Amino acid sequence: MFGLIYKELLANKKQFIPILIITAFASFFMAIPPIVSDMEEWEVNLTLCFSSIIIALVVEMFQQGIFEYDERKVWQAFICSTSDGIKKQISSKYIFNLFLSSMMMCWCTFLFYIAAAISNHNVTISGFVLQLIVLIQIFFRAFETPFIIRFGSKKGNIIRMVIMSTIVLIVLIYALFGDLSIFGSVEDLIKWFQETFSDNIPMIIRLTPAVALFLYWVSYKISCVLYLKGGESYDK
Repeated sequence: MFGLIYKELLANKKQFIPILIITAFASFFMAIPPIVSDMEEWEVNLTLCFSSIIIALVVEMFQQGIFEYDERKVWQAFICSTSDGIKKQISSKYIFNLFLSSMMMCWCTFLFYIAAAISNHNVTISGFVLQLIVLIQIFFRAFETPFIIRFGSKKGNIIRMVIMSTIVLIVLIYALFGDLSIFGSVEDLIKWFQETFSDNIPMIIRLTPAVALFLYWVSYKISCVLYLKGGESYDK
């Protein structure tokens, strides 16, 4: 299986270049603003959160494309002929995606420490948002991967885009016509997060990582069952 994970690194090495460029650009805004300007604590946290979201979106796009290289009947036949080939093939994808999310979290956390040291502000809320972003990524991968395995990258991504577009449309409609006064200003929202989660984190939040990893494992099991059926949509 380690060979399959190494294959993922080689097959996707060209895609790392734009990821590194955008990550460097977003990282610049995490560390530099506290140096050149006297930012308040909520402004530092807001900058860190938005920069983390940008990096996460780039990683998200990369994660969605790692299945295309192996969607060939010849490759599927080879994998099926090896011992536990299907499990190793699917697990390599899941582990690789989890590795990307973990590296993103480690890098952003490192930048958070730098920003906190430079600005002398508490960035706990940014760390909480970063953890939430990573968990959302894991939830998305757990949800969409079985669809991609079963229907292929093109059809699977179409199904995902329809679902996500529907959710985004609902959010936009509410943002345009709904009552947003309940959320207050951005500064008030960040301060509320700081007061709520800086000291006593609710138990339901503490259990979220375990739930996300459990769903990720369930998704892996489902994908293993669907792998052979998904070969019907592969090219020769």
